[in-house]
Amino acid sequence: MRCGRLMFWCIAILFATPVLLAERTEKKTWEWTIEERASRRLDPSLAAARRAVALAEGQIDRNSDLNVVLGSHDPELLMPWELMDRLLAAFHFRDAAVREKYRRQWFTPSACSFLGRDAFSRLEVILQPWIAASREAETVQAKLKTAPAAERETLQDQWQRANDSICPLRADALSAARKTFGRVNFDRFLYEVVAPGAVVLTTPSSDSGSRAELETWVEGGCR
Repeated sequence: MRCGRLMFWCIAILFATPVLLAERTEKKTWEWTIEERASRRLDPSLAAARRAVALAEGQIDRNSDLNVVLGSHDPELLMPWELMDRLLAAFHFRDAAVREKYRRQWFTPSACSFLGRDAFSRLEVILQPWIAASREAETVQAKLKTAPAAERETLQDQWQRANDSICPLRADALSAARKTFGRVNFDRFLYEVVAPGAVVLTTPSSDSGSRAELETWVEGGCR
């Protein structure tokens, strides 16, 4: 009787496993919709499992209650605009060593097989308006720390304009990159090349619908 029960469970597991795997691999990581990413990201049991992995790898503090996504484990849960922010580090980062590290890592011949050999220089042109706005916002913010009171209001207005332009310029850059390289090629580059190593922390939420609306708004340029 025990052997019969054991055989039954082995058969059940054998046939159930491909079903579970199919649920995970039915779509490529770059093919998920924003709604699918948000729903899976906010699922409490899945969020708890990701948190356990992040804790085991030392990626988050034990006292943190933030929702975590590790790009090396669950890249499909990351939003395209989040990966664009990560991509920017190869073009605009205060530490030149960090910029060089990401350039070497992401723009190797094999990594750029989706985009072509001149991917870096072409992307640099596409991202330039976004880079310029980010640089201006950081420069003005640094000035604000030591500016006399008489200059602070003007600098604050200048920073606000630059900061408000970052979201739409990032969306424009994403759209332009997709048109230049092809949407599938560029999104595949983001999810297969840029996503690994990413650690994204967000405030927990139970409303995936509202979260999806917010993410759609951000990807659309906060417009």
